[in-house]
Amino acid sequence: MTTLLSDLPDDVLLLILDKLDTRDAVRCSLLSRRWSRVPGMLANIELDVDSFAPDPDDDPDDGFTSTLSESARSNHAMVRAVQSILAAHESRHAIRRLGLSFFSRDKSVGIVRAVDDAMARGRRIHDLWFTVSSEKPELLCAGRDVARQGARLASYRDKYPRVFAGLTRLHVECVKLGAARVSAVSEMI
Repeated sequence: MTTLLSDLPDDVLLLILDKLDTRDAVRCSLLSRRWSRVPGMLANIELDVDSFAPDPDDDPDDGFTSTLSESARSNHAMVRAVQSILAAHESRHAIRRLGLSFFSRDKSVGIVRAVDDAMARGRRIHDLWFTVSSEKPELLCAGRDVARQGARLASYRDKYPRVFAGLTRLHVECVKLGAARVSAVSEMI
């Protein structure tokens, strides 16, 4: 008797996918319509923007010229992946660990919004952490850069207080916050 992967119950599929890193589990979701909802049921979801960097072995001349930097394209792919995984899946499965590392960019608000939407739908997240990095090395972050990133982080906090109240860890780089903003962020986490 031959058993196809698609014939396995969801619990068994989840056990298999939990052994993969999140990005590979998401890739597996492309195998069939049935599998498309499985990554949203994973208990441990960890995504890092660096894992979305273009493969240097890929042919860079694909006939498409982008004005976005590689890091911006990686971050955009990261935003789409988080939104896809946490989208309106009717999952009742709690997320044990949700760790997201991304660049501080205006479009990154999509990541925070996707987490907030999942929480609003009743999805429990036990260990939620963000690592928010600058695209520039820390030594090259100018005063204007750190102030802009601080304002962006504060706007995320103001717009999505439920997410910041649920954070168990927050690591930020190249950010400058005023004293009032620092205490407001630290009170929430």
